Amino acid sequence: MNSIRTKLLCTILPALTVVWLICSGILYFGSRNFLYESLDQELSLLATDTPLLLGRAPERIRRRINNRSRLFDEGAEYYFEVWDSNKRSRNRSKSLAQQSMPYLGHLTKEKVYGFHKLPDGTPLRTVRYRISPPKSKKQRNGSHRRHLDIIIGKDRTVVEATLRELRHTIFLSTLIGLILAGLIVIWSIRQGLKPLTTLSHQLSRISSRNLDQRLQVKQNPQELQLMSEKVNDLLARLEDAFERERRFGSDLAHEIRTPTAEIRALAEVGLTWPEEFGKEELTNILQSSQRMETTTQAILDLTRIGTTSEMTEEEISLHDLTASLLPETPEMIVEGNATLTSHRAFLTIILQNLIGNAAAYAPAGDDIVIRLDSAFFSIENSAPELDQEDIPRMFERFWRKDKARSSSKHAGLGLRLASACAEKLGYRLEPTLRSQRLTITLHFEPSSTPPGQSPSSP
Repeated sequence: MNSIRTKLLCTILPALTVVWLICSGILYFGSRNFLYESLDQELSLLATDTPLLLGRAPERIRRRINNRSRLFDEGAEYYFEVWDSNKRSRNRSKSLAQQSMPYLGHLTKEKVYGFHKLPDGTPLRTVRYRISPPKSKKQRNGSHRRHLDIIIGKDRTVVEATLRELRHTIFLSTLIGLILAGLIVIWSIRQGLKPLTTLSHQLSRISSRNLDQRLQVKQNPQELQLMSEKVNDLLARLEDAFERERRFGSDLAHEIRTPTAEIRALAEVGLTWPEEFGKEELTNILQSSQRMETTTQAILDLTRIGTTSEMTEEEISLHDLTASLLPETPEMIVEGNATLTSHRAFLTIILQNLIGNAAAYAPAGDDIVIRLDSAFFSIENSAPELDQEDIPRMFERFWRKDKARSSSKHAGLGLRLASACAEKLGYRLEPTLRSQRLTITLHFEPSSTPPGQSPSSP
């Protein structure tokens, strides 16, 4: 299951198990080494006095030797055995009874510790080494010097029982600890991810019908507050986009309904009184169909702009492109010239709609002035019907001044289409109204929208 909860469990629990096992191993082997080191120190002390049991000791240390000898009495847990240079057992402790310590062959003066067992299976911790008694007169005259091999051991049954109990205790504590730790981890992860579950429930209740709802930012943990803010921003943009689309649908229905009703009415008149159906009625049908075609083409262009990702640029002469778009009437004055590297199709749509808008709404006989520069393109014409309050709405879809709504040639999408193309190219359109003269300037400089990014409201 590809979930955060599963990934956290699969990461934390194995890591916790490994850490717990490492700590348990350190505890066990540390305790084991401590017990055997204590045992080795005890055997080392015994190895210091045991050789004195083999001969006559001075009177001043005989009492200490007698005390040591009791450790090796029958039934005791300490053992020793001595071999001469001929590998014959010379002496052994009473605690061995009829058994023998394991003879390990050649020994050295260095003490060597090890683990061994008696024939009856008693486990021992042993120390073995070699000693050389003082030379006798014969040895001083050149005879071979004899040596003794000694092994001293202690029953480690109690130590092994202690270690076995320690292993059982560590195993049970590890098992119980891991179970409790697993439950705590599961509970902690569930509590930690609870805000995500709450956030998903809040998001599941939001649909296109209630985009005005927002997530609770301050109630979320700090890690989710930024995400909640971003989601709220996204919801705000979606709400605005849905509202624009609703207005767009309503305006589109209104724009299409009028020419459709006109065509239907004219068709009914033609069917009812065909003898009276003449050139004027056909002209009205043609104008209505042209208006529908213009609206449909503008909508298709807006959609295409929003989905186009290819931005092939080329060097364009603004004067030549503008001249190719000028209508026969009215007369327009073109000032300046410049060369620009841009996307030809989008730039053509922008200039065509700006020139067409000025030609359609400028008063008869007005001077329309077009200025060209490497930094901008501007077109100026008289606009006696516009007010300063109309300027911010000029690039809205289907917006037209009331007196212009009777026109059958314009759908109110030209400036919106020009604005969408400018945003796509990263340009900026700026309308100004001074002394009832409208100037729309296309700045060839980056706007807040990066080039190539789809406009926010195509």
